[in-house]
Amino acid sequence: MGKIDPNDTRWPLDEKLKKTNGSDPEGLHAQEEPAPSLPQWPEDLGEDAMYGVTGALVRVVEPHTESDPAALTIQFLVGFGSLIGRGPYVRVEADHHCTNEFAVLVGTTARARKGTSWGRIRAFLHAADDHWADNRIISGLGSGEALFDAVNEEDKRALVIEPEFARLLTVVNREGSTLSAVMREGWDSGNVATRTRQKKVQVQGAHISLIGHITREELLRKLTDTEKANGFVNRILFMCVKRSKMLPFGGGDVEVGDILRQLREAVRFSRTHANSKPIGFDSESAGLWEKIYPELSESKTGMLGVITSRADPHVLRLSLIYALLDCSPILRINHLRAGLAIWKRADQSAQYLFTDSIGDPMADTILKALRIEGATGMTRWNMNNLFGGHKLAVELDRAIATLVERGSVRSAVEDTGGRRAIRYWAL
Repeated sequence: MGKIDPNDTRWPLDEKLKKTNGSDPEGLHAQEEPAPSLPQWPEDLGEDAMYGVTGALVRVVEPHTESDPAALTIQFLVGFGSLIGRGPYVRVEADHHCTNEFAVLVGTTARARKGTSWGRIRAFLHAADDHWADNRIISGLGSGEALFDAVNEEDKRALVIEPEFARLLTVVNREGSTLSAVMREGWDSGNVATRTRQKKVQVQGAHISLIGHITREELLRKLTDTEKANGFVNRILFMCVKRSKMLPFGGGDVEVGDILRQLREAVRFSRTHANSKPIGFDSESAGLWEKIYPELSESKTGMLGVITSRADPHVLRLSLIYALLDCSPILRINHLRAGLAIWKRADQSAQYLFTDSIGDPMADTILKALRIEGATGMTRWNMNNLFGGHKLAVELDRAIATLVERGSVRSAVEDTGGRRAIRYWAL
């Protein structure tokens, strides 16, 4: 038997092959099964997400930019949530969910117009609060201590902008780095701490937000078991974005006068009327929240389960931002539907990005290597060499079986001139 075409989408039944010690049992290829379908690119944002000031701004800007409407939308929401500061909140038991959010735009390539989308949004927000735009947006963080110092001031707002989010992940992964801890504490309670040689220093009321840009390939390569385990990544809304159109001569100026007036009114409302007590649900939104809460709280397996495990607090924070933009002292049905629409897009993005990321370190290492090898694929012997030949056979078998069961690989028997081997390719 010659080498199987690696572009053939069929794959043999591996367990049956093992039982025959690598031989080709009669009728095997007649029983081959089609490979499972791959995750689909997320749907466009629906009309629910285009509610109020957010939709008005995106509709005005979108014709004049190559940026994805989803990129404009999520960055505006995160930017506004940072700009108004730590005040308005939704209470769930003892937890206060404020308007600070983390979002990372993930492009298929480096030319997904992620950066230009932020430029449009920043200019609009600058007109509402130039002090925030000029002084409370920070980039190039090298440590948790640097972020701590940024919020250890009278103005405790900080919007971390990382056009190269892969660089921030590198900082997070450094031995002894406190950046992940500071950001997690900032997302949660706003009470962040760092330790000097003499004592532990704390800041209360920090309002830390994040916008990052990265490609899918960089993201999957840079994420480590540390982020999976410590909960940093599940505080992030990952949003797949791509170039929406070609504008060879750039976009024109946009008229946002009336929208800017509404934005400034929302900022004033958020900093005054909404600060005295928590913002709750009206009867209609409470009914919808009760209905969808079990689904939002449902656990998923693998890396996708890790990424999406904070669905309910994300929806609450997004809905709160929509309510404040509407100058509403209560969460109404349109605000909750808008928050759910953003979460739906983020959840579909996570499925596209992480469905085939197993969450098992050994299996994920093999899968990454298979992606790099492409059409060449790898045999079991090649896989063992990834680990210096030091893994036990049972460990390697388990990792391969995990990939097969999840539909992350396909395989075929090839004739090596001696004992037949099984070659695997990433799907």
